[in-house]
Amino acid sequence: MTTKVASRSLVQLACAALIAGGLAACGGGGGGGGAVSQPESASPTLVITAANSDTVGHFTAVAALSLPISWLSETSVSLTGGNALGAPTGGRFALLTLRDRLTQAGTGRSHALDALESGDLPCNFGGTMSVTLDDRDNNLVESPGDVETAQFKGCMPAANETYDGTWRLVVVSTSIDAPMYDSTVQLSYTTPKHTLKFDGSYEATSDSMYRTTVTVKGSMSVTVATHAGYADTVTFADGFVVVDQIDYGAARNVLTVAGRVASASAGGSVDLSTPNELVTSRNGYAGGYPETGTVKAQGKVGALSVRAVSSASVCLDTDDNDDGHVESTSTQSWDWLL
Repeated sequence: MTTKVASRSLVQLACAALIAGGLAACGGGGGGGGAVSQPESASPTLVITAANSDTVGHFTAVAALSLPISWLSETSVSLTGGNALGAPTGGRFALLTLRDRLTQAGTGRSHALDALESGDLPCNFGGTMSVTLDDRDNNLVESPGDVETAQFKGCMPAANETYDGTWRLVVVSTSIDAPMYDSTVQLSYTTPKHTLKFDGSYEATSDSMYRTTVTVKGSMSVTVATHAGYADTVTFADGFVVVDQIDYGAARNVLTVAGRVASASAGGSVDLSTPNELVTSRNGYAGGYPETGTVKAQGKVGALSVRAVSSASVCLDTDDNDDGHVESTSTQSWDWLL
């Protein structure tokens, strides 16, 4: 995500990410490495075994890969691997851009107004969105304290993706190197095969390396349902971090995660890490499922690694006694997992 303001179409929203990764064939990986540092008084509660590895695999993938969707990041690909309508400036709105567009549209609004509303704007494939920009200090530029809010009503930026709800940003810092935003979302994202509902807050920072860091503040939950019958509510603990970067030179996306999550369906919490960064290839703004990298879930006892074998399949490797060796493994499709 770039840090510079540029003019762009407000209805061409950047769709957010679902990316992950892997090593080699199933059974080839071990536990070891990538553990998340936690306070001594805190520990994960879930005991991970072969018996619950499917459930742990599901919520591990959801927890590792869902947050960039709520950020509407242009650095990412569609959940279903379809075309994402990206924009050069990323997933946030610029005060000056909307002001200029309202003026060009002949709304008669003055630049001196401290708040502007776009009204309902049509999304590319149906539904509407509206944007409110509150320039708290009335200085006509994005500055700390300004508030940017997007409201989605059945908004379809792509034929198979629908957004409903609210995404709100409070500008914390406008540093050229790394602008920072406090974000609050009550947002749902639906495709023919998936529904994700986000509720909570996080801090987001983007830098000149096309890298966005999202850090949960307080707690945040995502409720998920898939066509394969998986349903869960996953809760991110305070301080859970996702780093999502686009590597234009290598035509890929890179994702890392660290922190604690709890699963309602599993009845416990684990610590997530990425011993091997999660990578998805890019083709313009289109992309598929992950190809390389590992997401590790460490429980109170036992660990499970979700490893991408290809853009079509993953391995679920279980180390049920924390000895660094895989005691059981299974091969699943991305479509089944997510």
